Amino acid sequence: MRLYIFCPYISSGRGGLEKNGTNLANALANQDIEVLLGFDARRFETPLFDIDKAVELRPWKQPFSQLGPELSQTNPDVFFVFNGGWRLLEFGFAAEKSNSVFAFQEATNPRRLVLDNWSVLRKISFARAAWEREIVAAGAVRIRQTMQTYARSYPACLRSQVRFFPNAVRPASDSEATPVQPSRKKIINVGGLKKVKNAIPLIEAFSELAPDFPEWDLDIFGGGFASEKVYQSQVREKAANSAVRDRIRFRGEVPDLYPHFEESNIHVIGSLDEGRPTCVAEAMAHGIPSVGFAECPGTNELIRNEENGVLVSSCDSSPELAQVLRSLMGSLEYRNRLGNEARSDAEEFRPERVLKYWLRFFQEAASYGEDDWRERLFAEQQEIDSERARSYRRLRNSVLSQLCS
Repeated sequence: MRLYIFCPYISSGRGGLEKNGTNLANALANQDIEVLLGFDARRFETPLFDIDKAVELRPWKQPFSQLGPELSQTNPDVFFVFNGGWRLLEFGFAAEKSNSVFAFQEATNPRRLVLDNWSVLRKISFARAAWEREIVAAGAVRIRQTMQTYARSYPACLRSQVRFFPNAVRPASDSEATPVQPSRKKIINVGGLKKVKNAIPLIEAFSELAPDFPEWDLDIFGGGFASEKVYQSQVREKAANSAVRDRIRFRGEVPDLYPHFEESNIHVIGSLDEGRPTCVAEAMAHGIPSVGFAECPGTNELIRNEENGVLVSSCDSSPELAQVLRSLMGSLEYRNRLGNEARSDAEEFRPERVLKYWLRFFQEAASYGEDDWRERLFAEQQEIDSERARSYRRLRNSVLSQLCS
């Protein structure tokens, strides 16, 4: 099988999406699959993660909508886009022009994707963005989502194209499997300098608790978006004004969080929106309980309240967060009970298990190339909802051409 995977931002970001994209390409290349890995090289030309020598890198320096000739030249069995958002319009257009069997994944929850990653960026209504998303999806033989509930965001005639399964997370090594209990203890937060990660309630809660728990520190990892400098200043100012500012540390971006999870005792994810947060899964692999917000999609499905972690009801409630953290910081037995269950749940994320899902996904997608694949896809959609299927078919090429030409 010959796969063209396009993961746009592997040369400019070290987030979970980029990590998962390069890990997938490496894993597939070791399954005797020919993998071409495309990425946006207009600003940075070198991926930030290690790429297996069996993977053929395809740096791309033009608009994504102009990928058609590249796809025609490389002639993959499947053209797969690793992250969505409104630029799926451009990728879908390129697939149409090259007649490439097209598949993609949505790496976040549907509401966030349509609103923040589509409607806001294109300056169009939510309803218009949702409709455009459906137009693109109607031309994809397979769509990967990370949570079963996310498929409900599509009409019935598109849901048969959706497959859901978790991201792969490598297990902790034997030496990492149980959090250590050093003289100082640590709360870890990942990505707190991005606005959506909502670090301020955590800083407020820790500042309230820290005098009662002098052996505890808070470490915040990750960078932030250049467009969010004001927010980053607010976060740093909140920490600087804390009476325990010397125990709140901004650690920046690191190539591997596993050594830091090994040294941590509690993981807090303050996010307002997620897809399937990698940092929660990595904490689970280390037997560390996570605290998140019940309002946050993705987080609220990975964390099972009072079973493998704790969910706080409101994203703005630093007092409630402080109350939860007080209970966890004050009880090793409580942390261990939740952490042991989290480690057990993390077995689902083992790379060898998740790879089987991916292989089945791509085998299903590639099978469309054995037929007149557009007719097969149309027939499947028409069987469920004939009117919608005909509408998608009639509009798709003209809509994509108008938006991307």
